[in-house]
Amino acid sequence: MGLAHPWMLALAALPVFAWFLLPERKESGAVRVPESVRTFLAHQSGHAVKPRAMRPGELTAKIVGWLALIVALAGPFLKLPAVLTPTGRDIIVAFDLSASMAEEDMVVDGRKLARIDVIRESLGAFIRGRKGDRIALVGFATEAFLIAPLTFDVIAVSEMLDEVTIGLPGRKTDLGQAIGLAVKVLQEEKPGERLLILVSDGEVNAGQLSATDAAGLARDLDIGIFAIGFAE
Repeated sequence: MGLAHPWMLALAALPVFAWFLLPERKESGAVRVPESVRTFLAHQSGHAVKPRAMRPGELTAKIVGWLALIVALAGPFLKLPAVLTPTGRDIIVAFDLSASMAEEDMVVDGRKLARIDVIRESLGAFIRGRKGDRIALVGFATEAFLIAPLTFDVIAVSEMLDEVTIGLPGRKTDLGQAIGLAVKVLQEEKPGERLLILVSDGEVNAGQLSATDAAGLARDLDIGIFAIGFAE
């Protein structure tokens, strides 16, 4: 815990100094009532004229309010350690969204699942565990598009992974375009450890830029590629 303006705490004693140093202010009103009239009115009402007494708790409330104001002016703040330590590593996860990824030919724990469901489960866990890395998400099929830009918010990226659907960027598979998009994003970043994780069933059937040529561009820019392919 710290204070942005600790010197403001000195003002807490200001009311005490004012009480002892300032002269007592005489009561005054808009209309001066003669003492005889005040006595007559008090006699008629059956109540003696007494000076107003402070109600119970009123002084305490004033003290607490004043101290709360002083603390607020001092600017308290909480010193917390860094949420994470950046690793300097940029990772793009590109995954296949072509029609073949909807095939239910994967068995996990006795359950028959579609390929895309297996990807979501495994990649989601991988992304959430990348503390300090910047992660981006690319989906590809006939076309490739950037789902999430490079960010430290790995939770948000993993949630976006759960929302994409098969066939959104087309029905076929173009690995070359997916690699090309990743290269375009990473080449604009500062030199460092730049990686592309490419997940697909490997059935390339679209595109003018071959995966081999695109991989060559990545190699020239010192971008590492880890390809994960699977099929029935």
